[in-house]
Parts: sequence; structure tokens; C-alpha cells
Amino acid sequence: MRSNTILASSALFVTYAAQASPLFERWGNETTANSTSFSNTTSTTPNATQILQFALTLEHLESTFYSEALSKFNETDFTNAGLPSYAYGRFKQIGEHEAEHVAFLTEVLGNESVSACNYSFPYTDPYSFAALSEMLESVGTSAYIGGAKYLASNPEALTAAGAILSTEARHATWVESVIFKGSPWSGPFDTPLDGNLVYTLAANFITSCPSTNPTLPFTAFPSLTITNLTGGNSSDSFTPGSQVNLTYNNTSSSNSTQYLAFFHGLNTTVVDITSNQATIPSELQGLVFAVVTTNNTDVEDSNIVAGPAALNLGLNATASN
Repeated sequence: MRSNTILASSALFVTYAAQASPLFERWGNETTANSTSFSNTTSTTPNATQILQFALTLEHLESTFYSEALSKFNETDFTNAGLPSYAYGRFKQIGEHEAEHVAFLTEVLGNESVSACNYSFPYTDPYSFAALSEMLESVGTSAYIGGAKYLASNPEALTAAGAILSTEARHATWVESVIFKGSPWSGPFDTPLDGNLVYTLAANFITSCPSTNPTLPFTAFPSLTITNLTGGNSSDSFTPGSQVNLTYNNTSSSNSTQYLAFFHGLNTTVVDITSNQATIPSELQGLVFAVVTTNNTDVEDSNIVAGPAALNLGLNATASN
């Protein structure tokens, strides 16, 4: 049984907030929930340098995550945890990729590069390390997708970011399908995330950063924790159609009607929240990101109350996808 793959809003990966455009609108024809568009906006539009600095911030986090864990555990630890004998070697290769991403972006940015921060990662053994690896790589994929439009004026940087993006996606696919015997994909589209959402998912792992690092134009939302009302909060207990309990600080929007919005691919599905409870739409599959919002027709930064939290709903090989 896989470790809990919900990441309550924390700071793990900071994507680049994309302004509303046809590409980044989410659409859908959900029958049990409202369909809405998602406008990726921030108060400050990041420039290409800030996007690359943000990418380097995330790559530093990933690189440190792998180097620390792989110095803590050895191949025997991985096999004793029930993982394949080759898992340690593959994770070592992923760590080498992330270190190369750091070196590449550092060289590109030159004297405008950012330094690594100090981190705290909540894994306790190789199995929980692998679960966190999958989530970091998945969020990294969404971050690069969300930031691509801000590199449109720099074709070389855009091409390099695309090359990193596809590698991050391969990492996530390998962990989910080979290590956890799950689906190698969630649907026909991966999910773009904006800068504040990714920053929220990344910041929980960052304890401090050098004062010399530049301030990037992203802000974390309050945390959101989701637990299953019947099966606890193990990731395997989250299934489409199940009822969940939401824990978050809603004092700032306590007088507003609130909804739970699920980002999946290019779609957003919104459901009602009643007494801090909601039902996961039956149509959802694979990895989804959920936020609490006060708007059920146009979810954007200004009306997000808490989140995101990441849920892996699984995808059966015989299901229509």
C-alpha cells in the first residue's frame, strides 16, 4: 500500500503563473460538477530571468532531495523495503539528471543564478522516499508546462526548458508505473500549474534560503489537508466518487460560499463544500490537484482560499481515458 501521496499545501515547486489564454483555459463537460475555466494570473508577471531562477530553485530542491536520500539509504535498504533490486540505481540516475539541470541553469543564469536553500523532506524509508519522488517529479512537470509561455521570447531557453520538462515527466512515469505498478499517465494532457500553486507545493520543504537569493514574484496559499471519511488518508483510499474531509483555515473567507476545485489536464471540475466535506467527482482519474475557492465559474489566484493538495486517484488499465 502506497504511502500518503497527498501533499498539503507546502512549497515544493514553484511554477510560472500564466495569464489567461485559450491554451491555459480548462474546459470540460462534467456531469456531476460545474465546468469552469482557470486563469493563471499573478499580480506581477514574471520575466524570463525570473522564470529561469524559479526553475533553478526547484531543481536545487530536487537535486538535494536525491543526494540526501541516496546517501542515507543503500541498495540493500531499497530491497528490504520491497522495492526492485534496480530501484536504487535508477533513482541514482534521476538524481544525476537533477544535478545536471542545476549545473545547466546555473551556467545559463551566470551571476543572476540562485543558490540552494535548506530543506526538510518528510520521508522515513526508501518507500516513502519513492512516493515523494513521484510527487516532486509530477509537480516539476506541471511547473515547466505552466512557465513555458514566459520563455516564448527566448527560443533557446524555451527549447532547453522543454527538454527538461520531458525528462521530469519520464521520471514521474517511471516511479508511478514501475515502482508502484500504477498508470504511466493520468490522461491525454498533463496539468499546468501557475506559480503561486507550485510555490505553495514547494515551500513546505524549504526551511530557509540565502539572503542573497532574489525575491521571486510568487506567494504561497494557506495549506489544505484532505482525508478520506471512510478509509483514512492513505493514497489508495482516494477514489473517484468517495467523500473526503477538508482541513484548512477559512477565516478570511468564512462568509463566502466555498467550493473544491480539481485541476486535471486542461480541465477544472468544481464541486460544492458542505460542512468541510466534499465528494470527489466520479469522472476524475489519475493525479489531480485540488484547491478551495470562493468562485465556481472562474478559479483564479484572487479567489483561492487554500491548497493545492495533490491526490492520486489511480487509473485502471481497462478504463476509458
